[in-house]
Amino acid sequence: MKVLCWRKLAFFIWPPYEACFANHVLDKKAHKDGWETSLAEIRAVIPEGVDEGALDALAKCVQDSESARKDTLEDKATSFFSEIGVTISIITIVPTLFAGDWKLSGFWAYVASIAYLVGLISLLMAAYYGVKVRRCEAFALPSAESFLVLLKAAGKVKREGVVVTIAQAKWNEASLLRKSNFLTVAEAMFLRGLAFVALAAVTSIGAKLFLSAHQ
Repeated sequence: MKVLCWRKLAFFIWPPYEACFANHVLDKKAHKDGWETSLAEIRAVIPEGVDEGALDALAKCVQDSESARKDTLEDKATSFFSEIGVTISIITIVPTLFAGDWKLSGFWAYVASIAYLVGLISLLMAAYYGVKVRRCEAFALPSAESFLVLLKAAGKVKREGVVVTIAQAKWNEASLLRKSNFLTVAEAMFLRGLAFVALAAVTSIGAKLFLSAHQ
């Protein structure tokens, strides 16, 4: 229980660690459940005498749904690319807060600096994990190899087509879950970055107004 509580705390403090941990578990499972294992498992559960036409249509719906999910995840991740530009803009603004009329010093300068630093790191991490969502991964789709498998089916082309289609969708689950985990981290780090940048801005402005009022 203490270990689980410690891990949950670590996940909260640093969301990328949670994604790393979850993806490690996924990779172990994917390594255990190979392609041939998936084919054999699916062949074993399809009952004899089933309407293969309806089953084929259902399998293609599953495959289309997986492809649409992949596109949705990658499209959402695109919005985090802009965080690089936002971060650069913030970096150019920060020096002005510690020079000239806006010069801060002492305790307030430390608070604003730390908040800006954490905010910048969080925004950069959001952009980084957004890029990871968009990265190409092994994604199973109809191919020449799968066509050859069907040709070897010897009279069970439609049935074997269902098996291959579902196996491809099952194979893609790990990739989609990794992308989903990366997107969750990007969103969490983006919100954290906004919160710390807002804290730094409020601290800087509040400190300036407070110091101006007491001069």
